[in-house]
Amino acid sequence: MDFSQLKVLIKQPRLFFEWLLRDNDVRYDFKLLVLATLILAPLYLLLFYLSGQLWLEAGVLTSLIIIYIVFVIFIILALLIYSLALFLILRLFKAEITHNKTFQLQIYTFLPYLAIGWIPIISYIGIIYYLFLLFTGIKTITKLTNLKTILVMLIQLLVFVILFAVLSLL
Repeated sequence: MDFSQLKVLIKQPRLFFEWLLRDNDVRYDFKLLVLATLILAPLYLLLFYLSGQLWLEAGVLTSLIIIYIVFVIFIILALLIYSLALFLILRLFKAEITHNKTFQLQIYTFLPYLAIGWIPIISYIGIIYYLFLLFTGIKTITKLTNLKTILVMLIQLLVFVILFAVLSLL
């Protein structure tokens, strides 16, 4: 995988996901996710701070470092959990896919959103494009029908709404 492949992801997603079917180097993909998160996390933190959603305590530098580390870990763990849920749902639909391939799918559908999601208003375009990439990726990699692909995505959304509701009660 090289950075020219990311251009294919943006311009020709179906072709990219056909290529991803043959790529099994999830370690490179994980490193790319970590690198992108490390680079983009300061932009998200700056936006949170400017919008008043992030308060810094007396030790500003210490607070920033801790928040930065927590943010990076949160993004990576959330994507791992999200890919595991997607994997289990896909298996319910009898899709032939491994967890590693599902993780790769999640990484590459999420990267464009991660790149532009910190920009107000444009982040909505990022969400729509993320959903488009997820649909295209699931359909291309698993060969599920359009209806089954949409059902997989809706079930995954429902699972996370329920999970979020339960966690917010704690």
